[in-house]
Amino acid sequence: MKKLLAILLTLALMLPLCGLAEENAPQATLTTITFRNFNGRALMAEMEEAAETAYRDLLDALRVEVYRQGFTSCELFLNGQSIVDYGVQTSGADVYISSDVLGGTVHLNLDEDMRHIAEILHQWNASQSVYVDAGVELPAKEVSESIAQEYENVGALLAKITKNPLITGEMQPEDVANGLFETDWQQAATRLNKILKVTRVESVSNPPEGCESAKNILYFPLSNEQLMEVLCILLDTVEETPAVKAYVDLLNTYRQLVAFAQDQPVEDTDLQTWLRQQTLLVEDAQVAQYVDASMRLLRVVISYKVAPTHTPTLAQDTLLNAAITVNFHPTGDDVRLDWRQETAGKGTNGQLKMEDNGGIAVLITSDDGEQKLYRCTISSLTNEENLLLEMHRTVDGEEKGISWSASMDTQQVDGEVYQNVDVQLLWQGEHFLTIAAETRPCKPRPLLSDGDVLDLGEISSARFNAYMLTLATSISQILPRILMNLPNSVRQLMDGTTTLPSSTIILDNAD
Repeated sequence: MKKLLAILLTLALMLPLCGLAEENAPQATLTTITFRNFNGRALMAEMEEAAETAYRDLLDALRVEVYRQGFTSCELFLNGQSIVDYGVQTSGADVYISSDVLGGTVHLNLDEDMRHIAEILHQWNASQSVYVDAGVELPAKEVSESIAQEYENVGALLAKITKNPLITGEMQPEDVANGLFETDWQQAATRLNKILKVTRVESVSNPPEGCESAKNILYFPLSNEQLMEVLCILLDTVEETPAVKAYVDLLNTYRQLVAFAQDQPVEDTDLQTWLRQQTLLVEDAQVAQYVDASMRLLRVVISYKVAPTHTPTLAQDTLLNAAITVNFHPTGDDVRLDWRQETAGKGTNGQLKMEDNGGIAVLITSDDGEQKLYRCTISSLTNEENLLLEMHRTVDGEEKGISWSASMDTQQVDGEVYQNVDVQLLWQGEHFLTIAAETRPCKPRPLLSDGDVLDLGEISSARFNAYMLTLATSISQILPRILMNLPNSVRQLMDGTTTLPSSTIILDNAD
């Protein structure tokens, strides 16, 4: 139960994360998410027409609405009928969660109520072994100190999330990127020079291809301890920007929650401490830096060894030679960066380019002919901003697996924001689904905290038992609501008039 509670609360707090700064948003917005243009034959050539129709009708019938301002709520519709709704409001350590499944709104304070919640859950678990009337208080059974402490620790982690400035709206996600551009790397370079000692310098008489202006090669060893320290210095440098530090703190908190859910020790350590405990190099690597006459870095070659994780024919203690080569290009070149990673003679090539339209493209090509292309294009006009993201995977020039493109168009009209997001999904190069999200201004809704609230921090065990019975009844009503609002084509498939492939979600639900 303690882990279930942690997972549910974490999911609850992730909903506002999807709509950052909703509490301080200048306007209330409603985002409508729809699914259209389903093409089942692209996913499964042998799919029957009736099955494809059922899938298409089901997706056409689905709609999700997300409200943001003061709190974030999400509501699922099927054929225009509400199936389930869910909302979260946070203020410091105070969390309000609302749903028709919950029978209204519940409240808890993550700093103060977790021990009490541990106690009532402990008593509720005990009540499941014997028949107990809802109105009868169970004899007091003291929950163990270790369990109570675990609940309090989880509450503290979740409270850190609710108080993070990226969640409260004090900072915006774009502040993270801006902070990276404003970071002073000179101090980092000075600190790095103190731990990365050059042991040998060679002049370059015959510069390698692509590195013609190289004059010297600087050599130094790199241990795992030094590598972790390098990463910590880089992290420490970017954390000087408050928005970046908030983001790192958020990641660290989620890392600790995941450890708890996996029944691993939850250590209250920061990311740097955690990094220093990791092992990436099984033995010392050798680093070679190619520099020009002005000591400008042109190329870095890191030679190291790795364990053969997926080669059972080799002995466990066999290490394979590996290397990473990174080339830095002048800013006047379209190609800003390229690299090669190689293990035992096989590897991949990568390239980061600035495109004519101002976009950034990353192309990764493996020796077996597989290519992955990632592209980001941003254009901005007066009161309008457009963002395009793409990912394509090809093998020998043919689209393979899943590819996608996402466009986001944002406009401001009379101070109000209108946004359209369109995601195109492809399989083997053929389109199979469009996901559209339309965000528009709407009328503000009352805060969750303004209505009737069940305070879990003060609830008695008897009332909690009664509440759990109500909760079970509410949950049992979800499936009938779904079945009543299914499209006729889906009903026919579920009745056995036509059959779906055994792997489909609909058939699994029907079972």
